[in-house]
Amino acid sequence: MPGNADDAIDTVVVPLHPVGFEAVFLGEMRFYAIRISKEMREEVKFVAAYRVASISAITHIAIIDSIELWNEVGVVDAYPGYSPYRSSNRDRYVISFSEAPVAIRAVPAAKDGRVFPPQGPRYASRARIEAALSLDDVW
Repeated sequence: MPGNADDAIDTVVVPLHPVGFEAVFLGEMRFYAIRISKEMREEVKFVAAYRVASISAITHIAIIDSIELWNEVGVVDAYPGYSPYRSSNRDRYVISFSEAPVAIRAVPAAKDGRVFPPQGPRYASRARIEAALSLDDVW
């Protein structure tokens, strides 16, 4: 129901390919390089993983520990072609988790649903994600 406290935006949903999901989201317990406004950095408390095909569902949620500029946390060294001065890399952040992501009941994209799977970060309510049967119930 719109206006309900459960509708408060507190989660950023990020699309992840298998390697990024396993190595970074689960392995490093973080997500990068995300563009996120100052206002949303203050609002979001959770990160939800939308795993792209063949899974095509939100499957995990993590509690945010910190959100820092990407080029200030040493991640840059792992990416030889990265330059913080290129316009496409400015204002990107690393979201680190306070603990390991937790598996939730999968929230799939509905076949013939009205909501398309996320192609980039999208904001949502953790409560709506956890109660949803499909992405149509999230957005």
